[in-house]
Amino acid sequence: KTANLYHMKPSTALVIQLDLKSDRYKCSNTSCINTRPNYNSVGEKITIVDHNDVPTNVKMNISRTSSTTDALHVSIYAPYLILNKTGLPICLRQRQGYRQGRSPTEEIPAYKQGDMLEPIIFSYPDIDHKNRAQISINDSKWSEPISFEAVGNSQDVTLLSKQDAYARHAGIKVEEGTGILRLTKLVTITPRYIIKNNMDIALQFCEFGDDEITSIDPGQKMPLYQTTKSSVRWLCLQLHNNLHGKWSSPFDIQEIGKTYVKVDKGDDSI
Repeated sequence: KTANLYHMKPSTALVIQLDLKSDRYKCSNTSCINTRPNYNSVGEKITIVDHNDVPTNVKMNISRTSSTTDALHVSIYAPYLILNKTGLPICLRQRQGYRQGRSPTEEIPAYKQGDMLEPIIFSYPDIDHKNRAQISINDSKWSEPISFEAVGNSQDVTLLSKQDAYARHAGIKVEEGTGILRLTKLVTITPRYIIKNNMDIALQFCEFGDDEITSIDPGQKMPLYQTTKSSVRWLCLQLHNNLHGKWSSPFDIQEIGKTYVKVDKGDDSI
């Protein structure tokens, strides 16, 4: 949104303080805005902290055309907005280097169906095309470094579990903001795989070679958060009313497009 300040002396020093309309963030410290003629600045930092005292930076662009009589334009924006649509809690941090200290970690709560999705502000200390981030989903190990710069790119991120032989999967999409968000990159984190039963009968599925079985009702949709650590991701199907029937042949969930699977009905037909 835009707010206009009409009465201001040319030599006046402007001081700004941010109080975001969110319970997550505390009020920022004050920052001084330079108002002299011909002054332009891009990407000045204003540091805010969240309820866990984790600092992050919003950016401020300041511009004036030529003289003190021209309008002074001040734009405040978030470098990145992170939307967690996974349904699981996520931790996010700047890439941890061997020679760096511990990076502050943003904790992003799980999204629950029906709740309002609140984006989280994320930034790096400095602007650098080599900047990378790492995520952890539901207390998994940290991911490999991820770039948030490739607009339009969708990434498949695999995170190994600390406790068991499973791996968690997420999809990350980076988009350029539009309108008032034109200076912001929108980073959406979602489940990598979603299973939907479009049949009129309940199904069961499991990963090929694994004993964990999941039931899915007609019309139901559910995320598949984790698989075994194998690079091969195959699922098998079985009709729920035929618990002693044969499982279907495995099919690869990484193959995009239609795949036809034969399922045993238990009466020597499929």
